[in-house]
Amino acid sequence: GGGQLTARERLVNMAKRVKAAHVDHTHGLNRLLDEFKGSCEDVQRVKKETVAQRKELAARQAKLEQQLVLLRERQAAAAAAEQYEEASTWSVEMEACAADLEQAKADVKKMLSRYEALEEERASLLRKEVLARREAFKFLSSVSQDAEAKAQQYIADAHAQVETERSGAQTNVKLCRDRLEELKGSVSA
Repeated sequence: GGGQLTARERLVNMAKRVKAAHVDHTHGLNRLLDEFKGSCEDVQRVKKETVAQRKELAARQAKLEQQLVLLRERQAAAAAAEQYEEASTWSVEMEACAADLEQAKADVKKMLSRYEALEEERASLLRKEVLARREAFKFLSSVSQDAEAKAQQYIADAHAQVETERSGAQTNVKLCRDRLEELKGSVSA
C-alpha cells in the first residue's frame, strides 16, 4: 500500500541517518578533542611558567648559599679576632640567611611536585584523548557495519520485488500471446 516504502527509499533514508550520525558524532568528537587540546595547552603553559619560577628559585638558592658561606667566614674571622659583638651580629645574619635558604629549598621542592602533578595531568589528558578517538572509531564502525548490512538486505528485497514483478509481467505476456493465438485462430477460421 501507500505506507510501504520502496527498497530505494529505505536505502536513501538510511544513508541520510548514517550521514547525520557521522556528522553529529564527528562534531561531538572534535569539540571534545578541542577541549583536550585547550587543556593540554593550558597545562603546557603552566609547566613553562613553573620551569621559569624553578630557575629563579634555584638561582635564589645558590645566591643564599654563597651569602651564607661569606657570613660564616666573616663571623669566624670576627670570633678569631675576639670581636665578639661583631661576631654576634654576623651570627644573627647567618641565622636569617639560613632560614631564607631553607624557605628557598622548600619552594623549589614545591615547584618540583607541582611540575610532576602537571606532567601527570597532561599524560591523563592524552590518555583520555586516545580513548575518545578509540570510542569514536568503534561507534562509527558499528554504525557503518549496521548500515552496510541493512543496505545488503534492502538491495536483496529490491531484487526480490523486481523478480516478482518480472515473473508477473512474463505471465501477463504469456496470457496475451495465448489470447492472441486464440484470436488469430478464430479470425482465420
